[in-house]
Amino acid sequence: MWKQQWLCSGIAMLSMIALPEIVKACQCVGRASACEDYGRPGAIFLGTVAAVLPKSLKDVIKQGAPYRWRVQFDLKEAFKGVTAPSIEVSTGLGMGDCGFPFRPGHSYLVYAYFSKEGDRHLETGICTRTVDADRAAGDLLYLRAALRSVVPNKIFGWVLRSSDGHPWPDAHAAPMAGVSIRVESETRNWSTVTDAAGMYEFADMPIGEY
Repeated sequence: MWKQQWLCSGIAMLSMIALPEIVKACQCVGRASACEDYGRPGAIFLGTVAAVLPKSLKDVIKQGAPYRWRVQFDLKEAFKGVTAPSIEVSTGLGMGDCGFPFRPGHSYLVYAYFSKEGDRHLETGICTRTVDADRAAGDLLYLRAALRSVVPNKIFGWVLRSSDGHPWPDAHAAPMAGVSIRVESETRNWSTVTDAAGMYEFADMPIGEY
């Protein structure tokens, strides 16, 4: 049995992840919820990767440190901090430096942050909530509601299985369908099963502890 305290306007995001905790050069120490990130400096947007530059790892090394990919996005939907139709975000190489494996032509929900105080250069990585667009349903639900100032009372999340022991599921995990999920309060309980994307949700929940 578990209990979850409602946070951020009555919405709680829960994730059950069947993943081992392993130590790598990139070690992520927790992630903020969508509602917490919405209140932090930076940018949140849905976009499609137009280009990843430079075009090869050899070219990245030639340009010298810091070794980063520059990812150019075509904006599809803005939630915070961006208005231009094209956005550039940098990320690590993905070799233990927490870089996110963006692929040209694919769409992502991106949580990006300024590289340092006073700098407008945006960065992201696998330790953020950045995720493939087809796995962003829960976050998009919250972000679109936040723009309208109408945040629904929902408990939702995903059940994911890692195929390679990677500690973060966004780019390295497969959804688990048909898993039974149970939520309990002091007076009643609710049950559901995960869908084909591994997602579960309980809508119109009373504010409280579960």
